[in-house]
Amino acid sequence: MTKATPTPQKKKGVMSIDEVKSRFNPRVIGMNKIAAALKELGPYAMEENDFKSIVGMNNMQLATFRQHFIDHIAEQRQSGRTRYLWAGTVEAAEETRAALVE
Repeated sequence: MTKATPTPQKKKGVMSIDEVKSRFNPRVIGMNKIAAALKELGPYAMEENDFKSIVGMNNMQLATFRQHFIDHIAEQRQSGRTRYLWAGTVEAAEETRAALVE
Protein backbone atom coordinates (compact mmCIF):
# COMPACT_ATOMS: atom_id res chain seq x y z
CA MET A 1 0.00 0.00 0.00
CA THR A 2 1.38 3.41 -1.02
CA LYS A 3 1.11 6.35 1.32
CA ALA A 4 -0.29 9.54 -0.14
CA THR A 5 2.17 12.39 -0.07
CA PRO A 6 0.77 15.46 1.64
CA THR A 7 0.22 18.48 -0.56
CA PRO A 8 2.37 21.39 0.57
CA GLN A 9 0.47 24.23 2.15
CA LYS A 10 1.28 27.69 0.87
CA LYS A 11 2.55 29.78 3.74
CA LYS A 12 1.57 33.39 4.16
CA GLY A 13 3.92 35.69 2.24
CA VAL A 14 5.33 32.91 0.05
CA MET A 15 5.18 33.79 -3.66
CA SER A 16 5.84 31.91 -6.85
CA ILE A 17 8.27 33.37 -9.40
CA ASP A 18 5.31 34.51 -11.53
CA GLU A 19 3.77 36.28 -8.52
CA VAL A 20 7.07 38.03 -7.79
CA LYS A 21 7.33 39.18 -11.41
CA SER A 22 3.74 40.44 -11.52
CA ARG A 23 4.22 42.43 -8.30
CA PHE A 24 7.77 43.75 -8.61
CA ASN A 25 9.06 43.57 -12.20
CA PRO A 26 8.37 46.97 -13.87
CA ARG A 27 8.29 45.44 -17.35
CA VAL A 28 5.68 42.83 -16.39
CA ILE A 29 3.63 45.40 -14.47
CA GLY A 30 3.66 47.76 -17.46
CA MET A 31 2.69 45.03 -19.91
CA ASN A 32 -0.20 43.97 -17.67
CA LYS A 33 -1.44 47.56 -17.27
CA ILE A 34 -1.39 48.15 -21.02
CA ALA A 35 -3.09 44.82 -21.79
CA ALA A 36 -5.86 45.63 -19.28
CA ALA A 37 -6.35 49.12 -20.73
CA LEU A 38 -6.53 47.75 -24.29
CA LYS A 39 -9.13 45.21 -23.22
CA GLU A 40 -11.14 48.02 -21.65
CA LEU A 41 -10.91 50.09 -24.87
CA GLY A 42 -12.49 47.28 -26.86
CA PRO A 43 -13.25 48.29 -30.47
CA TYR A 44 -12.24 51.93 -29.96
CA ALA A 45 -9.03 53.95 -30.35
CA MET A 46 -7.54 56.64 -28.13
CA GLU A 47 -4.73 59.18 -28.52
CA GLU A 48 -1.58 58.32 -26.63
CA ASN A 49 -1.84 61.41 -24.41
CA ASP A 50 -5.15 60.16 -23.06
CA PHE A 51 -4.07 56.50 -23.04
CA LYS A 52 -1.01 57.22 -20.90
CA SER A 53 -3.19 58.61 -18.12
CA ILE A 54 -5.29 55.43 -18.11
CA VAL A 55 -2.23 53.18 -17.76
CA GLY A 56 -0.50 55.55 -15.33
CA MET A 57 2.69 56.05 -17.36
CA ASN A 58 4.52 58.98 -18.85
CA ASN A 59 5.49 59.30 -22.54
CA MET A 60 8.92 57.74 -22.12
CA GLN A 61 7.62 54.76 -20.17
CA LEU A 62 4.85 54.12 -22.68
CA ALA A 63 7.30 54.45 -25.58
CA THR A 64 9.30 51.51 -24.24
CA PHE A 65 6.25 49.25 -24.66
CA ARG A 66 5.15 50.36 -28.15
CA GLN A 67 7.14 47.62 -29.88
CA HIS A 68 5.31 44.93 -27.87
CA PHE A 69 1.87 46.27 -28.84
CA ILE A 70 2.61 47.46 -32.39
CA ASP A 71 -0.49 45.68 -33.74
CA HIS A 72 -2.66 47.91 -31.52
CA ILE A 73 -1.05 51.20 -32.61
CA ALA A 74 -1.80 53.53 -35.51
CA GLU A 75 0.72 56.25 -36.34
CA GLN A 76 0.01 59.61 -37.88
CA ARG A 77 2.97 61.64 -39.11
CA GLN A 78 2.28 65.28 -39.61
CA SER A 79 4.63 68.27 -39.87
CA GLY A 80 7.60 66.28 -38.56
CA ARG A 81 5.63 65.05 -35.59
CA THR A 82 4.34 61.55 -34.93
CA ARG A 83 1.10 60.97 -33.08
CA TYR A 84 0.16 57.54 -31.79
CA LEU A 85 -3.32 56.16 -31.39
CA TRP A 86 -3.82 53.02 -29.29
CA ALA A 87 -6.67 50.71 -30.28
CA GLY A 88 -8.27 48.09 -28.08
CA THR A 89 -8.31 45.43 -30.81
CA VAL A 90 -6.11 44.68 -33.77
CA GLU A 91 -9.12 45.16 -36.04
CA ALA A 92 -9.78 48.60 -34.56
CA ALA A 93 -6.12 49.53 -35.12
CA GLU A 94 -6.36 48.45 -38.77
CA GLU A 95 -9.52 50.52 -39.24
CA THR A 96 -7.85 53.50 -37.56
CA ARG A 97 -4.80 53.21 -39.83
CA ALA A 98 -7.08 53.09 -42.88
CA ALA A 99 -9.01 56.15 -41.68
CA LEU A 100 -5.77 58.13 -41.26
CA VAL A 101 -4.75 57.45 -44.87
CA GLU A 102 -8.01 58.64 -46.45
